[in-house]
Amino acid sequence: EDPNFDEAIMNLVAVLAEQEKSVEAEQYVSRLVNKKKTARVYVDMANLSIKNGSSAKAKLYYEKALAIDRHEPFVLSNYANYLISIGELDEGERILNQLEEHDFAVMYNLAYIEWLRGNIIDAYRKAQDAAKMPDISEEGNNKLAALFAGMKQYYDEAETLRRLIIWNPKVEYRLRLVKSYIHAQELEKAFDEANGLLADYPANPDVIVQYYD
Repeated sequence: EDPNFDEAIMNLVAVLAEQEKSVEAEQYVSRLVNKKKTARVYVDMANLSIKNGSSAKAKLYYEKALAIDRHEPFVLSNYANYLISIGELDEGERILNQLEEHDFAVMYNLAYIEWLRGNIIDAYRKAQDAAKMPDISEEGNNKLAALFAGMKQYYDEAETLRRLIIWNPKVEYRLRLVKSYIHAQELEKAFDEANGLLADYPANPDVIVQYYD
């Protein structure tokens, strides 16, 4: 109804990005960049560039965002995430640690840095702290579950996936939950979940194969 309602456009961008429709999302953000050159818009553009596989464009947009406001926590947290993704762990960690408030994104990234360094004990402790953050989202739970799986902490992975399924009970998450139960030697729980999946999706090939296995 109102093509100039910028807040609605930004919320639509967030939804499209969550749905992995990053190309479409980038088109909407491009409209904002042309009329509203704010640090937040540049950060959103940078994040979409990363999703589209263009780290060079992401770097350019982050530089623009930092030039506008290099003290804004939202900008710094996202920039640190970018640095971690290209292997600049020390600088990413330095930026995260200087932030006064640690939300889920900060705690998760600190845990992820320790995991990349091979410090599994510190990574696990920080990942547990991240799981307790009140602002954790569906995407956050998804990433955290994958991190626990990488650390072979399957009970924590299963707990995270259960929270994720309450959020969104899609097949992919439920299939991963069965695998986490198997890895944790919780075979009765794995079988019960596999039974439930088969009852809900009797024609899904992945469900049938997992049930057979």
